[in-house]
Amino acid sequence: MKVQTVKGAAGVNLHVREYGKSTGVPILLIHGWSQSHLCWSKQYGSVLKDDARIVALDLRIPLADTSDKNATVQMRLLCQCQWQ
Repeated sequence: MKVQTVKGAAGVNLHVREYGKSTGVPILLIHGWSQSHLCWSKQYGSVLKDDARIVALDLRIPLADTSDKNATVQMRLLCQCQWQ
């Protein structure tokens, strides 16, 4: 497993985990609202890891702290994507 942080929209840091074959076909796993990368735990250990590169990211959802400018921007971008 490889864990890293990548820059998302508006410079927001996203937590990313990679499993499986680094040269395999990438499969991007994005969890739903109020979940985390843990909802994909069965896929991490499945036969997918033998041939695919499994990439799971944790969405950063600011629920209470609106003082974080990047978090507020990310929430707006997330809402725009979900309801357009």
